[in-house]
Amino acid sequence: MSIVSKKLKPKLTVAEKRLNHSSECQNCGTALQGPYCHFCGQPDKNFFRFFPALLREMMGDLLDFDSRLTRTLKPLLFQPGKLADDYMHGRRFRYTSPVRLYLFSSIIFFLLAGFITNSEIRQELVNHNTANQEIVSAAPQTDKLNNPSEATTEVAEKGLAAEPPVVDEVEPSTKRGGDSFFKLDLNSNPEDSDIDEIDLPFVPQMLNDWVNTELAKSDAKNEAIKADPTIITDKIFELLPLTIFVLLPVFALILKGFYILSKRYYTEHLIFALYNHSFIFVLATAVFLLESFGALLASQGWISKSGWTFTILNWQSQLMKVWVLVYFWLGLKRFYRQGWLMTSVKFVSIGIAYTILLATITVFVAILSFLLL
Repeated sequence: MSIVSKKLKPKLTVAEKRLNHSSECQNCGTALQGPYCHFCGQPDKNFFRFFPALLREMMGDLLDFDSRLTRTLKPLLFQPGKLADDYMHGRRFRYTSPVRLYLFSSIIFFLLAGFITNSEIRQELVNHNTANQEIVSAAPQTDKLNNPSEATTEVAEKGLAAEPPVVDEVEPSTKRGGDSFFKLDLNSNPEDSDIDEIDLPFVPQMLNDWVNTELAKSDAKNEAIKADPTIITDKIFELLPLTIFVLLPVFALILKGFYILSKRYYTEHLIFALYNHSFIFVLATAVFLLESFGALLASQGWISKSGWTFTILNWQSQLMKVWVLVYFWLGLKRFYRQGWLMTSVKFVSIGIAYTILLATITVFVAILSFLLL
């Protein structure tokens, strides 16, 4: 029976017999003995099918969104170290691959975190502007009550208009020469320039020139950030995913150093790092959703922040954060199979090393994001 209509047959670029139910694999040419090629694994399927079914299959190939994902989530969330241990013992096909799981979980987390963070910042700006407008609109009415003359009212309005410079003096971080977070005091030469220059060691002069050029724009950038803080958070969330991904091999190297006597290959430590970071991204996504849901209910007046519903949501969020530490501790014990005392000592040491590394990377990303604005 033909699988292609008569209208489509003249438009085919391949023989009809090679579209489906053929005797040979369309990929490698191996003789087929079933619906899958026993040499390369490609299924004997064609693309002349109902579009939703075809789209579902394509998304499944892209995200591996099938029964393997559901089988992966339970040990990922509740059985520390099991996925990495099973992977190294050859039990791999039943679970989603560690790289694909990491990419999928990190993409979802950073998209959600960026959206929620920017939404909260914009809401704060709206609330702040609304409060300022109420103060400004109420001030003339107060002046009229106390000083009914028009001249006195005009003076009061001019006084209100002159308030922003006072705010700038209170916030010196946006002024050149103030204690700005992004200001670096190296090789200061106030006679030639009103902004300090830096000289980074072990880097090309072209990079030093670029950094100094961007630092010279600090005033404009600070003013832009003050007007719309989301521009800096957007840039940070653009750089963070790649930065954390680059950080993975370094974290695996830290594990290799602490377990140098275990005679494990570097790849084994990397697999363990991939699964643990995937767990952190999944749980962090859940925490973001839970806290945002509670804040939304409170902002709409549906629940009170002092009520039991908000308290339960807050406690669930805190327990998830604690579970991250306990999960990593139990994961080290299960995967590396050392005693509780040695595991605890290495857990604390690795945690301190990773915290310092993460803090350094965070500062680097923040400064780089500011320079790239």
